[in-house]
Amino acid sequence: MKPIITVIISALLLSGCFYSSFDTYMRKGKDALINANYNEAIKNLDNALIEEPTNKDAIALMKKAKEKKEKSENKKVIDDFTKDTEEMYKKLKSLGDGINTMVDNVTYEEALSKVEILKPMNEKLVELNPKWQDDKVVGEAFSNLVSAYHNLNFTYRLVIESTEQPEPEITTTGNGEVSEFEAVRNRKIQPSLAFVDFRQNMESYKNTINKLKDNNQ
Repeated sequence: MKPIITVIISALLLSGCFYSSFDTYMRKGKDALINANYNEAIKNLDNALIEEPTNKDAIALMKKAKEKKEKSENKKVIDDFTKDTEEMYKKLKSLGDGINTMVDNVTYEEALSKVEILKPMNEKLVELNPKWQDDKVVGEAFSNLVSAYHNLNFTYRLVIESTEQPEPEITTTGNGEVSEFEAVRNRKIQPSLAFVDFRQNMESYKNTINKLKDNNQ
């Protein structure tokens, strides 16, 4: 009986010798990668590359592990950012709905009301600014949202201003100076330009978020 046990133990010990440190690290790295434990995967694959620095499989797995880790981290950032800003985006969109491109269907009273609604949103943006302004993943989207807010607010304030200030009499000059007619025309077109910028900002925000989500699945 003893010889049989000795043979079995010897066989097990001998089989263990076929698993080098490199093989062990690779196996652990693969298992960790499958389980989405990217830090553990990178740690083991790094050890495997110390053993065999030019091994193509280890290099490829390390690249994959780092890419997966980056996407996982980016996804969390995008999810957190969306939670912080999605409601504001929806609010801005609702405040801009129904306005035509020339902004000539906005009444003075409506503009006053919308400016008051917009005021608390500025405080929220100021609060979020340190968190998201310089973020390498969503900084651009945050910048678009901030610009959208300011352009919509500017649109309504221009409507208010143009209503409260009487239009000057239309006169023309022949000496190259800006005429009163030109001043009136500029006052009428400024709200429209600000509103067009608002729409572009909103579109850029949404497109950026959608692209980030698609790229980090």
